[in-house]
Amino acid sequence: MPKPIKHRVYEIAKELSVNTEDIIDFLNERKINFRNRFSAVDAETYELIKSIFNYGNLSELQRCIACKKVATQSEFFRIVKSGNKIIVDESGKAQGRGVYLCKSFKCVDIIDERRILDDIFKIQVSNELYYTLKEKIRM
Repeated sequence: MPKPIKHRVYEIAKELSVNTEDIIDFLNERKINFRNRFSAVDAETYELIKSIFNYGNLSELQRCIACKKVATQSEFFRIVKSGNKIIVDESGKAQGRGVYLCKSFKCVDIIDERRILDDIFKIQVSNELYYTLKEKIRM
């Protein structure tokens, strides 16, 4: 019987041209057992990682500014500074400097408490934006 092929976490990251920490975060979120980046994962986990991280266009992956989770653009809010105005970009096509945020109360609370958007956009962000984000999550 042939030996199963071992897929180590760091080798998978190299193969898919992604950061090892992103794969480790992904495995931790799904409570998949492994010890470190040198750990081998089974074939099923390997295929799961490939299906999530193996995009023809890596530009579709984004990182949340609050929790640093990596996912596709559709899983995030896009917040844009257009001129002197900060908006939630529903279309994903608004012009201006944009950042991505998970659609969770936890992440909205983090950016509100730490005033992360103020630092990124170099402008005072109104509390109305945070209220709007929380309303969109409730929908």
